[in-house]
Amino acid sequence: MRSIAGGGIYKMNVKQSNFFLRFFAGMIANLLLLGMANSSDILFHEKVAEQAIIYRVSSEGTNLKKIGHGLFPQWSPDGEYISYVESFESADSPIMKAFVVIKSIGKEVFRIDAREDMTSILLYSWNPTSKGIALVTVFGRYEGSILYYDIKTKQIKKLHRFGFEDLDMTFITTSLEWTPDGKHLLFSSWGLLPKELGMIQINVDTGIVKNLSDKGRLPRFIEGKVLFTIGTEIWTVNLDGSDKKKIYDTGMPIISLSRAVNNRIILQMESRDLDMKIPFKLYLLNFDKNIINLNEIKPKNYLLLCPNISIDGKKFTAIGMKLKNKEGQLASEEEEELGYYIFDIGTEKVTLLKKFEDSNKDERFLWGIYGGYGNYTSWGR
Repeated sequence: MRSIAGGGIYKMNVKQSNFFLRFFAGMIANLLLLGMANSSDILFHEKVAEQAIIYRVSSEGTNLKKIGHGLFPQWSPDGEYISYVESFESADSPIMKAFVVIKSIGKEVFRIDAREDMTSILLYSWNPTSKGIALVTVFGRYEGSILYYDIKTKQIKKLHRFGFEDLDMTFITTSLEWTPDGKHLLFSSWGLLPKELGMIQINVDTGIVKNLSDKGRLPRFIEGKVLFTIGTEIWTVNLDGSDKKKIYDTGMPIISLSRAVNNRIILQMESRDLDMKIPFKLYLLNFDKNIINLNEIKPKNYLLLCPNISIDGKKFTAIGMKLKNKEGQLASEEEEELGYYIFDIGTEKVTLLKKFEDSNKDERFLWGIYGGYGNYTSWGR
């Protein structure tokens, strides 16, 4: 999940390292990772210098601890598994070594080292039943695929293959969403070849692909319908492709959406306020039988973006920084406290989870918020 939830483009090393060394090193790392986290914690990674470090913190923003090394940690929906990406240290970029799923202390359930149709992982998302994982992968120069790993059978099957024109655009605009029953995937991306643009539905059991919209993006499943966006507009369509209609026009370009929880979605939109240095705002959308209620989220003295909503829909994590004043002026670099935050929707309380340490944090922050991604937190149960 990029807020999803999260994901990233990291090349795999196709050479196999010494089996026993890798096995015991992985077992020790897994023991430390699960031994220091429980299923109510929030997990996230931060790149510091040449290392990707996994942290855990309570849902109240307390008891922050470093628990291991890796990228994009995620809880499975039932809290039984942790998945993450192992990487080699590199001065330029992390080189992906393996995608790993672990269960109990020290027990590795699954590992992908390299395969012909997966030289890098764009993003991945757990089936809501916790029975498997969907992975959006890249291989070759302009090809990608959607794969599904079944936890029980330990088998991988290819669900869909696609071509893309722009890898960076594919990275920042790709969306992968599950239906609540775990039977269908919703996929869209702006970086694909023109003939493949739009929003598709994939049946995980049969592999049947259905086109739901030629222009839609950011699909979310809410109240038995697929909600998606086209520019400034919010649309819905039935899962069988029928009854497609526009239900709301926000008047502002929609950059990203959080997942849907209890009929709530948080929108990141491009503001019309030309005086803002970073022209984005968050809005809380409440959806009730095609009735849209949209309200701006205004955390006092903070700029919060790239939201990832909690399991109960009452809070969200975000990338954020302090503001100098209520008009939206940014604080100085010494005062900004750029990092991960929690925002309580009911009380409007803002809590700093961790200040970023990365020396390139400002560049990464701006790149992330303009694409509407970059929040690599995973909520526990």
